Amino acid sequence: MARMRNSSAGSNKAQGSSESLLNSPLVLGVILAYCITLVVFVLASLMFTFTPLPEAVMPYLTYITSIISVLIGSIYAAGKIGYKGWLNGGICGLLYFLGLFILSLVLGVQIVYGLQLISRALLAFVIGAVGGILGINIS
Repeated sequence: MARMRNSSAGSNKAQGSSESLLNSPLVLGVILAYCITLVVFVLASLMFTFTPLPEAVMPYLTYITSIISVLIGSIYAAGKIGYKGWLNGGICGLLYFLGLFILSLVLGVQIVYGLQLISRALLAFVIGAVGGILGINIS
């Protein structure tokens, strides 16, 4: 009977670690950033469909949306964590970038490797770090 309790406690511990990962402020900040991006892209697609808005605006909208999403997500994450805002915000930005990179690979989007990819990753880190600094000072 005691062995049975220990084995069930071990499985609860494993479930607790996955729950704590999902409740991690960094993960929640990245999820928040993706939700913002998704909402803006759905609204933009409706605007492109029902208005004469030129599609040449799309790359600018994508960059601006990503910057704002990373900024808000890293403000949230660093504010919840409460310390090392620049680092936690930067990690949040990199996780956002990494998720988009993996999604691009899965969907078969042509990726330009090299300096452009590195500069986007660096920009995601810097924007996230700025958001992290703001998140610490706001909370």
